[in-house]
Amino acid sequence: MKKKKVENGLQVTRYGVGSNVCYLLKETLKCYPFLLVLCVFSVVIGIVIPVITTFLPKIVIEQIATGAEIKEILLVTVIGTVLLAACAGGKVYFEKLLSFQRFRMNTHYTELVAIKGMTADYCHQETERFRKLHTESAGACNSNYSPMIQVYDVGIGLCTSALGFALYFGILARLSVVLVAFLIGVTICSCILNHKAIRFTEKHRDEKVRYQQRTDYLASVSGDIKSAKDIRLYHMNGWLSDVYRKNVEGLNGWYRRYTKTVFGVAVGDSGLALVREIAAYAYLLYMVMEGNMGVADFVLYFGVITGFSAWLSGLFGQVTALSRISSTVNYVRTFLAYPDSYTREG
Repeated sequence: MKKKKVENGLQVTRYGVGSNVCYLLKETLKCYPFLLVLCVFSVVIGIVIPVITTFLPKIVIEQIATGAEIKEILLVTVIGTVLLAACAGGKVYFEKLLSFQRFRMNTHYTELVAIKGMTADYCHQETERFRKLHTESAGACNSNYSPMIQVYDVGIGLCTSALGFALYFGILARLSVVLVAFLIGVTICSCILNHKAIRFTEKHRDEKVRYQQRTDYLASVSGDIKSAKDIRLYHMNGWLSDVYRKNVEGLNGWYRRYTKTVFGVAVGDSGLALVREIAAYAYLLYMVMEGNMGVADFVLYFGVITGFSAWLSGLFGQVTALSRISSTVNYVRTFLAYPDSYTREG
């Protein structure tokens, strides 16, 4: 459901994460559908590699413990290694193809924003809301790692993490449901903590845009030949320098507060991760000391717990990143849907 969000007088339509993802998928299907096929292959490879690295040591250790022949052990090791090498090579190959296709989509979104800026009613250019939306939308497409194309990497990571989480959840549930609940609880707390940085960005985004607009304008005026005469005639250089310096200081202050927020989140997240790992590995050692777990199973669950924590953290991290990207997409879609009040002909 669409609803208006007012940010310091700037009305941005909030379409929701699901709506924005559907919008980006439709644009991709319309322009470069092959990109989605590459994303599917990347997800498959991304889940196969960690599964092999987790189960291969257990299989080899079990063969050694049961006294299997050296030929069988070598055969299993070689097969696993070849599969890993093939998957690793395929991953690099698909990443290269993905990069090229993502850049093509970036060009597509940049073109949409540019056309809207050139064809919109001229009276909109005099409104602060339109100019800010234009600036924010252009910035969302203005690099090879812009938020508009980050969604593909985030989507791959999200699907891979979801599949890995489901697989490892099934394995750990056989060991201890309480352990799984503990790992999930700690990771959820970590996700809530990480969301604090996103809330800061959304709350103070308009302040950042305001500083950037002023500094960009002053930089363009200082290099404009038409303005050079007036600047010298009316001795405006000192005044312009002061205004520019104040806005740069304001922008530096914004980034300083953002850095403090991110640093505090990182410290808290690291502490939660430490507690999670200590508790999980202490439980595994306890099971081994009690004789309820063999060496092969210990190696397996050791890797599964590490992978489970990584999958779950990655899952919440990708959801957080998707929310951040969705916030940017809201600006772009609001700008592209900006209504033209006057009808022009010819």
